Amino acid sequence: MPYVAFIGAFILSGLMFRFRLRGGRSERPWLTAVFVQLCALILGVLMSKAVYVLCQVFRYGLSPLFSLDINRFSFVGFAAGTLLGARLFMNMVDHTSHGSVPMTNLYAPCWAMLLALVRAGEYFFAKDGLTGVGEEVEIAAHSFFPAAVSYTVSYGEITVYAIFMLECFCSLLVCAVALACQKIWKNSYRDGFAAERIAFYLALLQIFCQRLLKVDGNMWEFVPAEQVLCAIVIMFLLIRYAWMTRRLTKADFAWILTLPAGIGLFGMVIIGLAEFAMDKPYLFWDISQNVCLYILIGGMALIAAAEVIGALWRKAALARA
Repeated sequence: MPYVAFIGAFILSGLMFRFRLRGGRSERPWLTAVFVQLCALILGVLMSKAVYVLCQVFRYGLSPLFSLDINRFSFVGFAAGTLLGARLFMNMVDHTSHGSVPMTNLYAPCWAMLLALVRAGEYFFAKDGLTGVGEEVEIAAHSFFPAAVSYTVSYGEITVYAIFMLECFCSLLVCAVALACQKIWKNSYRDGFAAERIAFYLALLQIFCQRLLKVDGNMWEFVPAEQVLCAIVIMFLLIRYAWMTRRLTKADFAWILTLPAGIGLFGMVIIGLAEFAMDKPYLFWDISQNVCLYILIGGMALIAAAEVIGALWRKAALARA
């Protein structure tokens, strides 16, 4: 049943992309949508498994390669693989649209929708307490779906927070904002970089959601590998913003262009300290978990501000080019 839900996620997001292709004037919209989703599915699954194996190779060797356990796949790898698979297909059929970059930007909100639906499909695993769940619910008013989910254990039934639904909501929020922006600024997908911005904010929100998970199959000792992968994606995109701005302006290297990446790195340090304080509070004067979460959110806000600065500089450089 969960795998049926995952396939349904690809079908629904594919239908969404088919109707968005009207704006891209694709010559074969149905065929394009089908093959884009097929490539996204294949590469998404392959990269999900490959990233997990690479993360855990020193711990388990290559044994996870043949495991279908949901906790032995990388969601960051899956997300990267699905977008890369879609982009690769668009590169191969560039003549059927206005170009692979604009069409990738057109596809990006559908990609965010796909990730949201895949997260929602984790409900079937969460019902067994296998993945996507947080700590046990102690406040009775929170014991309702989608805030929480219950499952049976040997000593009875327990109710835990449904973190997978929070991840679903975050992806839906990013999707809705991207759709609204592309609706307000007509044809902005042609000269914009929606795919990068969507990937950035999905990775940023995933850092927070990953902190709340009780079961995480991709860990390095006490460090969540998925959080580290999200941090790498974020820093890569901030550096890419600076590189694109410099290339568009045809200017020599200037340290000011590294400001967004520097702010982002500082935000990462804040998040790392907050994470460490939550795991080992006795080293930080027994600071409360709630305060640590607020500090973590503050670090995320700083990183988001860095992205906005980098995006504005890149937009201004594009306007002058």
